[in-house]
Amino acid sequence: MGELEQPIEQVIQNHVGYAFLVGVPYSDLTTLGIILAATGEISRFLNYRRYVAYTGYFAALEKSQTI
Repeated sequence: MGELEQPIEQVIQNHVGYAFLVGVPYSDLTTLGIILAATGEISRFLNYRRYVAYTGYFAALEKSQTI
């Protein structure tokens, strides 16, 4: 694990919204850390689907590289 990945993992796992964040499909802890840093407070979203829509993260594109 990289030097930067370990602190990101700790922040994500200790975040009050951890259960909400791990529902984001096809994402690792580094991706979740970046998304969380860019969006801030996640409690304003009703579910992870709305959260993901807001962030613009399209996991299927990352997995298949096609739309």
